Amino acid sequence: MTRLLSLLFTAAPFAIALIRAGRSRDLRLLWMAIAAFAAAVVVVGVTKSRTAATSATFVLATVAAAVAGAVLGGTAVPGLLAVSSAFGVSLAVAAAVHGRSP
Repeated sequence: MTRLLSLLFTAAPFAIALIRAGRSRDLRLLWMAIAAFAAAVVVVGVTKSRTAATSATFVLATVAAAVAGAVLGGTAVPGLLAVSSAFGVSLAVAAAVHGRSP
């Protein structure tokens, strides 16, 4: 059950990005989701503590998504921060759930 929850929270940013790409042909959210996911994978792979992994995943995934969005031409800072933090929260919850014993 915890693996399924972790998978769902990990897939959520990609689902949102694919919906956006399908409706508007804008791939920025997809690249933001990829950047956030890459940061989360590195954090979870490096940290030993579940609490540290969850906190660091939120911060680094949010920063990675925001940087990717800005590099790809995002100019609305509140929008970038909102989407980036939503992706960061989703991946942090996935990391927290993943760290629990089955």
